[in-house]
Amino acid sequence: MNSTIEMVSSSQAKLSVQMLLGSEVDNASPDGRPAAEYGPGARGERTLLPFRLCGSDRASLSPAVDAAISTGIAEALREHKVRVRNFAEVEIVELDEPVFLRFVATVDIAPEYALPDLSAIVVEVDPVTLHDDEVDEHIERARARFAILDEVPRPAEAGDLVRMSLVATVNGADVERGQADDVLHEVGSGHLLPGLDEAVVGMVSGASKTIKTQLVGGDLAGQEADLAVTVTSVSAERLPPLDDRFALAAAGVDTVEALRDEVATRLTRAKRFGQLHAARDLALQEIARIWGMATPVEKLDEALANRKRDLADQLSEGVSLADYFSSVGTTEARADAEFLAWAQNRLVAESVLDGLVNAMDIKVTEREFATHVIQQASSMRLDAEDVIERLMESDTVAPTYTNLRRAKALARVLQSVVVKDTSGEVMNLDDLRPHTPETGCSHDGAEQPH
Repeated sequence: MNSTIEMVSSSQAKLSVQMLLGSEVDNASPDGRPAAEYGPGARGERTLLPFRLCGSDRASLSPAVDAAISTGIAEALREHKVRVRNFAEVEIVELDEPVFLRFVATVDIAPEYALPDLSAIVVEVDPVTLHDDEVDEHIERARARFAILDEVPRPAEAGDLVRMSLVATVNGADVERGQADDVLHEVGSGHLLPGLDEAVVGMVSGASKTIKTQLVGGDLAGQEADLAVTVTSVSAERLPPLDDRFALAAAGVDTVEALRDEVATRLTRAKRFGQLHAARDLALQEIARIWGMATPVEKLDEALANRKRDLADQLSEGVSLADYFSSVGTTEARADAEFLAWAQNRLVAESVLDGLVNAMDIKVTEREFATHVIQQASSMRLDAEDVIERLMESDTVAPTYTNLRRAKALARVLQSVVVKDTSGEVMNLDDLRPHTPETGCSHDGAEQPH
């Protein structure tokens, strides 16, 4: 096998590899699953090196070629003493199966960071406190989910649910898609057109009126329109009584007191998750500070552009991003600022974890990958082979390896740093981890803002 390296930039390189097929991959994985870096792994097992194929579906490769590419990348990286992060983007230049293979692999160079003394890092989180009014509020929300709608003969009030028909016109002409029948709306929620909530208050079933409003979607967005409103029913929510029967229906427990205990346990568990996530974020931020790590502006710009494109693709025809942000009670500028703050924290965290993966020399073995697949298969009620097939078809095998390495690095961080609450009490990982089978702390579970 022959290989050369070209540094495209300080953070990216191209590996040109040519190799004979057959003898050079005799020890490669015969089933074509990715990764064949034969470095020292746990208990002597192979560790995995993922790649992504450019221009075509990786599943189209034969098992021998797939394994040869993985082996070739690993050998080239060792030869040129290059450490990479994430995965390789591979372009096949020449393939004469089963004799010869030439390909170019583009890899992101992993910066070299010295592993800090994790035990010297101290982070402070809020203590877990639970007040009775929090339990009461949670139970009231549960009662609202079990509420029964009763039609009432009185005028509509804030909080009522009304069914109505709407017809919008501009200068006497019907607005395209400006008619809607049997619309169910909570009075006072502000989810529909401006001025509608105020107009509906006081209307009874069968009443009609026309109001001035401003259109928020379509080609006429922003224009003033006449809106004819006809209320067909007024309903009020009737909450179930807070008794033992409700406790059984809501949570499967026999008494209201048992319901309160169950809710308190659940809320405490959620707060423990909050402590765990706060400890994670603070520890990674401190490591980023020690390393002087910052997120490139171009990555943030790319993330924001991708988010807006994905949002636009999901919106109905004629609905703009401004319309969407208005409907969720925010502005595009505010939503962008919230997303950029979230994305910066996420990208810094990912960069820190990638740096820790290299500094700790963390690898993922075939056994660890298989365990992950089995766990996924169990949770999805599928066979392990089906999960592997889905990963291959969706081209998410490489990100799965990356996430597994990051998870191992994160676990070591949380086991090593000192975590205190604001009262000064030192906590260990068992204190932070909620006592439930569903525990976990994957950074990739972070929630995006609206």
